[in-house]
Amino acid sequence: MLFTSFQFVLFLPIVFFLYWLVFNRTNTKISNLFLIVASYVFYGWWNWKICLLLFGVSAITNSAGYLMTHLRNTNPECENGKKMRNPVWWVNFATIILCIGTLGLFKYGDFFIQSFVSAFSFIGINLNVSTLNLILPLGISFYIFQSLTYTIDIYQRKIEPTKDIVAYFAFMSFFPQLLSGPIGRASRLLPQYENKRKFDYNLAISGCWQILWGLFMKVCVADRLSVYVDTIYGNLAMHNGTSIALAAIFYSIQIYCDFAGYSLMAIGVGRLFGIKLDENFRQPYFAKSIGEFWRRWHISLSTWFRDYVYIPLGGNRVSEGRNYFNLFITFLVSGLWHGAAWSFVLWGGLHGLYQVLDKMRKKYLPKLGLPLWLKDSIGIVTTFVIVTIAWIFFRLTDINMAWDAVVTIFSSAGMPFVDLPTFAYGFTSLAILFVVDIFIEKSSKCHAKPAIIQKNGMYLIFRYFFAIALTLWIIGAGVFGGGQFIYFQF
Repeated sequence: MLFTSFQFVLFLPIVFFLYWLVFNRTNTKISNLFLIVASYVFYGWWNWKICLLLFGVSAITNSAGYLMTHLRNTNPECENGKKMRNPVWWVNFATIILCIGTLGLFKYGDFFIQSFVSAFSFIGINLNVSTLNLILPLGISFYIFQSLTYTIDIYQRKIEPTKDIVAYFAFMSFFPQLLSGPIGRASRLLPQYENKRKFDYNLAISGCWQILWGLFMKVCVADRLSVYVDTIYGNLAMHNGTSIALAAIFYSIQIYCDFAGYSLMAIGVGRLFGIKLDENFRQPYFAKSIGEFWRRWHISLSTWFRDYVYIPLGGNRVSEGRNYFNLFITFLVSGLWHGAAWSFVLWGGLHGLYQVLDKMRKKYLPKLGLPLWLKDSIGIVTTFVIVTIAWIFFRLTDINMAWDAVVTIFSSAGMPFVDLPTFAYGFTSLAILFVVDIFIEKSSKCHAKPAIIQKNGMYLIFRYFFAIALTLWIIGAGVFGGGQFIYFQF
């Protein structure tokens, strides 16, 4: 069930009114049970069988949390949980292996089998091995990573296991974030499910704003630009370097608006039910360096890899060379997380290389005495360019095809292919997006409250005028039926 589908337009208000008018009037467990049922209906809309996997992961990680704490409380030898051969260590290790193994089986099983067969074919040995042909359950990468934040944090004594299993299952299955995040941390989200929630008008209104703006980003920018991107990338041989470069720029904006739009809608829907999900995007293309870009892009995933991969590897508390290695490996793993193809690994490797080179630049190259505005402008443009080049390998999963596209960009200029609806509606939507993103960026730097969410006077009038105008623009310029969100495949 897509956020932009007619089914969801019916599903959301029904669930919203039943939740607040019927099930949330009694106690927290009843309201959480209703959220679980609604979430499983939402998740199982495509195929009810995938609900069994979600239930199994939730049950296993919840049990692992209880077991680790029980072992610590009943066995003094388990007090030092980080010592190997300690039962607590083994429970945590087994849970990680089981969850990552499940993810690997469904997401990477065929990929590794095909890579194994190809490796033997390269040396002249033909293996007759069939692939598994398993269906990849939607959102599996997101909810498995979310479940691991619970068990690993319990193992590291950052949190205690919840005594409310219903709250935990609601935390694991909450439908707005289930398919593409944001990846929630148990330490921040679980208490919201354990405690009684009261309807907050201001929170709900802010949620509606986020849903509206996220919908605009998705259907007016991402899906509109995707028409041009798909046309060019679908037949690269017919287009020159200028058209491919324009398609690459459009794809950078498309994937941002597609994923950030989903995240905003997820956060907004969560607020309608009194749940505050974590921020996932913060105007990433205003970043002045690649390091800053990853502090603004897919924040819930980048911080997950920082806390559960980069820091356990040693982070920056090691030698300079080892720190570079840790950075590179972290981004390499991040690339593999995104998809079962070598192009994703290459994409992750490129970002790892960018990070290493950026750190080396800051340490070894002399600082130029440039004006701040010029320095910032160079940083923003440079970051956008290198990120866009990496996105080409992300979008074109055939590495040879992606490399040919990069070569063509720098070797074959010409007049770009022009698609009038994309240019007319797309550039207008981009202008609206750019103005609002600059406004939000400036407001966040000076800690000011954005005018469109002020309550009184002219700000209130402007807010409703903007909402009506934006709604009409979405209806008139939006591309509906443009397909699922890009990150659903991950």
